[in-house]
Amino acid sequence: MKLEKEKSLKNVSTMKVNIDLLYVLRILFLCRGIVYPAIISISLGVACITAVLNIGQEMKNNVVESLSLSNNTIVAYFLNGSELNEQSFTDSDIAKLKILMRYKEIGISSSVNTVVDGNFINILTINDFYYQSKFGKDINAIMMNTMNKVAIVPKALSGIFMVGNNGERYIEIGDEKFVIVNEYDGRDDSPVYIPYKTLREISDKGIEKLIFVDDNPENILKSYNRIKLSIDIVFGDTSKNIVIKVSKDIIEAITKNISEIQQYLLLISLILMVVATVNVNNALSRLVSKRKMEFGIRLAYGETKKNLTINLLIETFVICQFGVILGGVLYLILSMVLVLLVPGLDFSFYPEHFLLSIFVGTVSAFFSAITPSIKIMNLSVIKILRDL
Repeated sequence: MKLEKEKSLKNVSTMKVNIDLLYVLRILFLCRGIVYPAIISISLGVACITAVLNIGQEMKNNVVESLSLSNNTIVAYFLNGSELNEQSFTDSDIAKLKILMRYKEIGISSSVNTVVDGNFINILTINDFYYQSKFGKDINAIMMNTMNKVAIVPKALSGIFMVGNNGERYIEIGDEKFVIVNEYDGRDDSPVYIPYKTLREISDKGIEKLIFVDDNPENILKSYNRIKLSIDIVFGDTSKNIVIKVSKDIIEAITKNISEIQQYLLLISLILMVVATVNVNNALSRLVSKRKMEFGIRLAYGETKKNLTINLLIETFVICQFGVILGGVLYLILSMVLVLLVPGLDFSFYPEHFLLSIFVGTVSAFFSAITPSIKIMNLSVIKILRDL
């Protein structure tokens, strides 16, 4: 008879484990005033972690893709001072800089007039010429086999322009003569206009090279966007054939800056997740205290503390996974808002990052259940009945 009783209690215990999920959902609904804030705190942590990882990765991908070389017809190079100073350019390097250009049409003329006559190969520089005068020999190597050069320069250098016999303004760098076709104010975001007439003459010549020199990687995107706007204005629909290539170390510097910002934001997100874990822990502790009578009755009917702890773990897991799902929804909403507000940012979703968020939510559930589990293991039926 004793064996039959033990078998009966075992069957009851097994049955309760099988229906725990439905039971948990009912309990969580009845205690929603305690549970919902915990779910919301978990969801905010998950949304922040997912957003920081996904959006940061998308920004780095955009930098690499938009600033790298493709098979289009015109190539513009950003080179920093250290590259010009230290690297020696081989014939194959110089060959890579030469891109044939055969435009059937050129876009509408800009309103900027040019004083240049004749055919030119265009060397377009949009930053401080002092960098170039330091490294003039290396620049001459890049310009090997070219004829005439033209440049767009900062207004700050207008005092050192020279005037040629035909009235053209020019500047000498090393042994090279660069004819000035336009100036720009480097302090603002205005377009750097490329004169239409110059572009027509260059296209007839058949070679187009754009060299941008910038010593500060943090400003490279600003320069990139400014010159891209200039090209779009002059070339119109054909501007899609223009690609700007940035040297590898500058791309690495930009992506490194993004990674550093991403790490700080991720640290803040993890702190939010720790706070959320504490909130869930407190919520479950309150649930245990609120359900002492229920636990006492279940213990009196033969249910073990181990089984109650399993129930608690399931409750914790459900709370945290509800938070993960809600966090995913919040991330989708946040991404859509950022896509609308941030130009050039595309929606991205990396499954591995969301899986990482699920893992973080699961770890959070485990730590959230420690204190409530200890409280359950310390429950005493006699003490519970005495407190009633």
